[in-house]
Amino acid sequence: MKQALVVMAKEPVPGNVKTRLCPPLTYEMAAELYRCFLLDSFDQYVRLDRTLVIVSFFPPEWQEGLRVIIPKDFMLTPQSGDDLGERLINAFAYAFSIGNESVSIVGSDHPTMPLDYIKQSFSLMSNDQNDLVLGPSTDGGYYLIGLKKLHKELFKGITWSTEMVFKETVDRAKRLNLKVATLPQWYDVDTSEDLARLESMITASDTKLYGARRTVEFLSRK
Repeated sequence: MKQALVVMAKEPVPGNVKTRLCPPLTYEMAAELYRCFLLDSFDQYVRLDRTLVIVSFFPPEWQEGLRVIIPKDFMLTPQSGDDLGERLINAFAYAFSIGNESVSIVGSDHPTMPLDYIKQSFSLMSNDQNDLVLGPSTDGGYYLIGLKKLHKELFKGITWSTEMVFKETVDRAKRLNLKVATLPQWYDVDTSEDLARLESMITASDTKLYGARRTVEFLSRK
């Protein structure tokens, strides 16, 4: 099966990204940390075999700057839509339109997420047993969603940015008679509590934690 990983990414501009980390970080520090998240994630995703990586980016004018920092084999497509649901629909639609048969979408704020979770998402979609793969996050949302066919109804009427996103998505999938598989739970780094958890993991682990070299270096000097 032709497969693609779509990475949802925002330009790391101070005051526009990771603002819930401020305090303890300044806006400038939060933007730099998010840049580390992006680059560390790109370093991991380039290791995926037989997988097209597409960066769905915002804002559109970031394209030239983004092209400089992504691996040369990655594709770019601008985000479009009035809310997260529409942006996810359009990202899936683009990835399927260029011939992919399974597509997983991830955010860009979990730099230490094991790469195996992404590989598992494609493995779970490689047979007829599963239509939808979700990676539940600790905040009640999901860090990954994978589909073999676009079902727009999965993204409409969801109360985005709440602890109900995962549950509402699973309930919607059941009403659509979709077979759902779940990955291990992980976490996004959105709040000061998430940041403390990441720092604790780094303290307790090898400094090469899941390849997040830049993130580790940033946090060690902040």
